[in-house]
Amino acid sequence: FLLFTGLSNKNISNQQQKLLSLSLSSSSSLFATPLNTVQVSSSTIAATRTIANKNESSKQSQEIIKSFLNEMNKLQSNKEIDKNVMKYFDENVEFIDTAFYNPIQGKDNLLRHFLLFRNSDVTALSLQNNMKKKQQQKRGARALGDVKRNIVIDDIVSGLDTYDDETKNENQQQQDIVCVQYHVEQIDGGIIPDTLGMTFYTLCGNKIIRVFDVLEPPSPKPGDAGLKLLNNASKILKLLNLDNANDDDSNVVSSTKQNMAEKEFQAWNERKMTKISEYYTDDCIYKDLQYPNVFNGKETVKNHYDNVATCLPNSFRFKIDSMVTMPTSSSAGFLPNFFPLPNNNKGEKIGLQWHVESNGQVLPFTRGLSIYTTDNTNNLIQTAVSIPEPAVIKPGIFNLISNQFKNEPSRIIPAFIWIMYMYIVFFSFAPTVHPMLEGVFNLLLAWAGLFAGFLSDERKDKPNILPFGPIVIGMQFLTSAFLLPYLALRTSEVDFDDSDNERSIVYREDISGSIQPLVSEWKPLAPFLGSVGISSIVWAFIARPEFGNLNERYASFCDLLSIDRVGSSFLVDLAIFALFQGSFVDDDMKRRGVKSDEMVLLKNVAKYVPFFGLACYLNFRPVLPSKDE
Repeated sequence: FLLFTGLSNKNISNQQQKLLSLSLSSSSSLFATPLNTVQVSSSTIAATRTIANKNESSKQSQEIIKSFLNEMNKLQSNKEIDKNVMKYFDENVEFIDTAFYNPIQGKDNLLRHFLLFRNSDVTALSLQNNMKKKQQQKRGARALGDVKRNIVIDDIVSGLDTYDDETKNENQQQQDIVCVQYHVEQIDGGIIPDTLGMTFYTLCGNKIIRVFDVLEPPSPKPGDAGLKLLNNASKILKLLNLDNANDDDSNVVSSTKQNMAEKEFQAWNERKMTKISEYYTDDCIYKDLQYPNVFNGKETVKNHYDNVATCLPNSFRFKIDSMVTMPTSSSAGFLPNFFPLPNNNKGEKIGLQWHVESNGQVLPFTRGLSIYTTDNTNNLIQTAVSIPEPAVIKPGIFNLISNQFKNEPSRIIPAFIWIMYMYIVFFSFAPTVHPMLEGVFNLLLAWAGLFAGFLSDERKDKPNILPFGPIVIGMQFLTSAFLLPYLALRTSEVDFDDSDNERSIVYREDISGSIQPLVSEWKPLAPFLGSVGISSIVWAFIARPEFGNLNERYASFCDLLSIDRVGSSFLVDLAIFALFQGSFVDDDMKRRGVKSDEMVLLKNVAKYVPFFGLACYLNFRPVLPSKDE
């Protein structure tokens, strides 16, 4: 019969073959009622094939995620991210990194995110920086971002999303969930503190379409303080009449169909703490990453839940968004450093994504992930790990900025000058503007325009926190107020080995935007703006003869500066431009393939001759090649 239906041991397990045999033997006579028997068996076979397909899909999704994380661990250059990592993602992927306020939408934006935060210790999925040894020696090991690290999988749960199955129509493509618990280690061994995290991957057609990643809070752990913050937030919502929806138990199913994790959630929402303890084994281990300690034993777990219930108002409910389950034996070999399980454990693993509501209103910053393991005797919870997302203050962008200054302390100089500049321009006392400053003002605008020659500083494989195109436009209005923050936060051009010149090649098409490449590499740019600068200087000295000769003109100009805030700020801008105009030169030469010992004179002219040196550099530097050439 198995041969007739086209099934073999590769398609179904021994246990499933026994089920088929039992279904056949249950008929009084196989040959007496062949039609009915074939109909029943075909239904069983279809169900068996469905189970086998789901299991195969689950294993395949696991392997895809393992392969993705392996590629993250092997990264050594920015170009490898685009080539080896982004192939795992769908074009319309949604990447939710809870260290940031907004999700990243789309493959291009995700690539920018990976490139921008690669040298940061914001989140494990973004922090990989396995640079070559030579590059590490050049930069030094001043921060976590300079230490080679690996993402290590501790636990993994995969399968279909239980909460999606009932709403999915027959024509909708199957979506697999892979829940991963991980930590980060240095390449030479040793777990890096506060790097335990969880990620929910959603896959469709072997591509990642959604990622939800959460990392444990840094030490010292917030503990009850985080819960009390939520409590206060709920009071504010109530005061503003934003917390007036009705309670909703829409995702509570019949207790007979619930697994232990679902039962625990329902018991907590009903504030039945004694009942919660009944769902745990006597020797259970519970780790809530909001707290520094592990909770051992069912009584300790009950006390923990009592404490949480005390800190939060009765209106709070934990709601499950997604759930995936699989046999414990399917993920054997994981959890070597945290919760080692008996080899004969054949219980269940449950991965959950959840959020908190108050009177049916979803509370912001209350999402999280959990993984439960049940034993094989009473199906009680043996281990549990829960990680909530950071509340209110998201560390992402702040950690990146902090790392920028740690890696390159010289960035503090433009940042400090920017603060002083903004104070002088907008808050210090000075009288009104005078029209005699036209010459200085026009020279300043021409100088700001010369920085457009460095628009290649913003590319797909070299994103910046502040995109350079809008910065150049803003410099036409507030000059140094835009330039200095960009200098403090911009990403540097990656060093390259002489033996790896391919990595240094930058083409015009690589520059972000459609207009930027034309402006940046436009040869008449420097001569045109240089002539504007010369005209401005001539205007300042000989225009409007009613202002007298050179000595009288100079004296009246000094008098003006002593009482005019705007005029004074223009001179400050000129000094800042002169000081920092060379900040882009070395990186600009790198992307044009010029080595450090080549074209030294042109570099020095660009760095140390104000305005005209920069104009000469833009005119005589090598051009960026085009991919069409």
